[in-house]
Amino acid sequence: MTYSQGLLDLETPPPASLTAAVEALDPGDLERLIAEELRRMAPPPKLTVSEVAEAERRLSSEASAAKGRWKTRPYQREIMDVFTDPDIETIVVMSCAQIVKTEIILNSILYAALYDPGPMLYVAPTLTMGDTFSTDRLAPMIRDSAALKKIFGDPRSRDSGNTVRRKEFPGGIWTAAGGNSAASLAGRPIRYLWVDDLDRLPPSAGTEGDPYELARMRTSEFYNAKIGIFSTPTWESTSRINEEFEKGDKRFFFVPCPYCETPQRLVFSEETLVWDKEGEGPDRHRFETTHYICGECNKAIDEAARLEMLRGGFWKKTAVGDGRTASFHLSQLYKESKPFEDTARRFIKAKRGGALKLRVFVNTVLGETFKDEAQGANPDVLFIRRDHYPAPVPAGGLVVVGGADIQKDRIELDLRAFGRHLQNWGLLYRVFYGDPLHPEVWEDLSTFLTETTFRHEWGADLPIAAVGIDSGYLPDMVYAFSRAHPGARYWPTKGDNAAEGAPLYKLTTPRSGKNRRPVELMTIGTDTAKSMIYTFLDYPEAGPGYCHWSADPAAGYDLEYFRQLCAEEFRIEEKRGRKSRVWHQLRPRNEALDCFVGALATLSRLNPVWTALEERLAPDDDDDETTPPPPPLKAPGGRRPKRWVDRR
Repeated sequence: MTYSQGLLDLETPPPASLTAAVEALDPGDLERLIAEELRRMAPPPKLTVSEVAEAERRLSSEASAAKGRWKTRPYQREIMDVFTDPDIETIVVMSCAQIVKTEIILNSILYAALYDPGPMLYVAPTLTMGDTFSTDRLAPMIRDSAALKKIFGDPRSRDSGNTVRRKEFPGGIWTAAGGNSAASLAGRPIRYLWVDDLDRLPPSAGTEGDPYELARMRTSEFYNAKIGIFSTPTWESTSRINEEFEKGDKRFFFVPCPYCETPQRLVFSEETLVWDKEGEGPDRHRFETTHYICGECNKAIDEAARLEMLRGGFWKKTAVGDGRTASFHLSQLYKESKPFEDTARRFIKAKRGGALKLRVFVNTVLGETFKDEAQGANPDVLFIRRDHYPAPVPAGGLVVVGGADIQKDRIELDLRAFGRHLQNWGLLYRVFYGDPLHPEVWEDLSTFLTETTFRHEWGADLPIAAVGIDSGYLPDMVYAFSRAHPGARYWPTKGDNAAEGAPLYKLTTPRSGKNRRPVELMTIGTDTAKSMIYTFLDYPEAGPGYCHWSADPAAGYDLEYFRQLCAEEFRIEEKRGRKSRVWHQLRPRNEALDCFVGALATLSRLNPVWTALEERLAPDDDDDETTPPPPPLKAPGGRRPKRWVDRR
């Protein structure tokens, strides 16, 4: 220690000027200085995070429906208080969405800043998300909590050290970083680290490697470092938060049955969460009767009893772990504001929507990983199950979209009709031969897309509503084609193979030469799209997500098409210590799969209003053979019927 680090340090003699200054002090002032220095050097008081939060935290109107002092819920207390346990370095919370994580992060920041300061780092999946946390959550807490407002500078002052990404306070500094920014993860050592939404962090921060490991390495200089990791999980095989959870002591919240008093976890299944049903059909569920069945005495626990159970709950360790990690799990079943009825409704809605909707339910409502099943498909089985349609577009198909793939000597196009819950019908697979560097093949494609309609089973003629065209090869030609049809929805696409679990599509505006009208590029999350498609291919019977193909030879769905459709499978690979899902091509040609990917993303962007489409296409009840069919829907570029697609 040097004299600059402490007024009372005796190892380094102070300069004469400092000695003179001390001697000139009034004895009372000197006593106050010594008392202040002793207070600064004293260990923090033996308070817990929950105690400090209840004493100092005021809820902000921007982020909370409630107002006034912070009140700790039973299942939150131990997660927060383990933050001050000297034997624990890492706190892991794997949970459903919107239950504990943000408030726990805020309360631990509050505690550390007031009673045990040090350098802090908050890591979000992106730098923009880190800014949002700072602006929408941290800044209001500082403003509304008097103790924090006193130690943090005024953000309106240039000299305050208080900015969106950097907030200074006595003894420490809080910094925001993004998993997509290596620069934000670099810098000085840190004592406190919070990683928010671990499973959504990108695989690499630029070219620097795993952002989680980069951030964690910065805590190595502190023997008393604290690391908080929070996330909803994703795939079973690659979920980082699940991996960290398994390292710990795996704590679950046990609640006593109001009848037999047996402590138990609240676990979702169709046997534990039950409700009455009347009759048949989708409206038979009486969700208002939902109750939980005790695993010991088999008695029904209603909503009022659930709230009483939560007040008597406690955390229980179910594993030994590594001794340095406390890991916690929570599902929506423990959330006071979400009754049993809400969980039941969400489950049935997800079940009707197919495996992809069910995955969202499992991840974000139950807080559990989802098992990877869509590894591949059998082309021979799919070829055999082709259908003979009653009309070019069966009744369930409501809108026609396509995906196109550009090759060196041809353009391949798959046109599919989609209906509710993504059930879909393959209408036509067509190849336009010709060099895409020359205009003739593009003219053939343009004529076909503009003039082709498909007769619906209810009588209307359906145009091709939108087409996604892969721009990975010859992007300028694809952009030019899109630009040449300003009234149509011929959208350039490009697959992003690196982003696991990315959105199905996102829009960007690529540079495409000077003095040219810009085009919007759809960047497709191919991992998400292919996972959806291969999940759909595995469905055994018609319903949400089920894929149909026409058995008419003229439709083009031959055995080679299905071999291309089933040309890939995913494998779990480990790179730099991190597991990821990697799609591998099993045969040279996969154009059919690429076309389906493009069509699925195009439908997502089109965002059809299914009710409006059904009303537009449905025949009148009193139709007879003399009634003419309804007029055709306008092709893209013409005047569209009102509200049959969502305008964005």
